[in-house]
Amino acid sequence: MRLRVALSFLTLVAACAPRSATPAAAGVAAVTNVDWVLTELDGKALSVTDRLPTLRLDPATGRATGNAGCNRFTGGYTQAGDSLRFSALALTRMMCAEPERNALEQAFTSALAVVTGAATPATDRLELTGPSGIVARFRRP
Repeated sequence: MRLRVALSFLTLVAACAPRSATPAAAGVAAVTNVDWVLTELDGKALSVTDRLPTLRLDPATGRATGNAGCNRFTGGYTQAGDSLRFSALALTRMMCAEPERNALEQAFTSALAVVTGAATPATDRLELTGPSGIVARFRRP
């Protein structure tokens, strides 16, 4: 809930402030422009332990980027009030040799498609929520 309120406030401040203003940028930096590392997906710890999927939110461009496990991705995101939603993602098309990495990538990108909100239960944690609860948990690197 704190993330939703903070992002709503900071989005409004950033929209109204001159580009050179630093207070909004400093507050947004707590959640955005961080390469969040995936730790849990659909309530399950990850079986893959290296090259974990990442997520970065850039408020200046409204873009979400990262690594889905094998391929890099990019797409838009919108945040308004209590909601966070991702638009369709574009992924590179590299072949992953490990079947579990391919499965993780598919599950991760599918999870992003159903995200409706976000929360930060601690300064080093990010949770993405969907209609049925938490869909993904991340940690700061």
